[in-house]
Amino acid sequence: MGNVGSEMVLYYLQNKHQVRLEDALLKPELFEETLKVLLGSCAELILREAVKLSSSKMKYDLGTEEGVSFTTYIKKVIAHQEE
Repeated sequence: MGNVGSEMVLYYLQNKHQVRLEDALLKPELFEETLKVLLGSCAELILREAVKLSSSKMKYDLGTEEGVSFTTYIKKVIAHQEE
């Protein structure tokens, strides 16, 4: 997304939802909503890529399941890590 895009998303999260960067992954639905508001239909592509990249880096492959949302993926990864 680049620095400007990242800053825009963080600014929106902080000002609209009072969510700091450190807390963003604890509220993935707000991150997903923010991208959709700011980027429209492009958000889905970015979210799908985020799932693919993170699943390969974390060795937790949920990204191959059809229709797995970013929010669902992050919540399952967090639950998996707490086990």
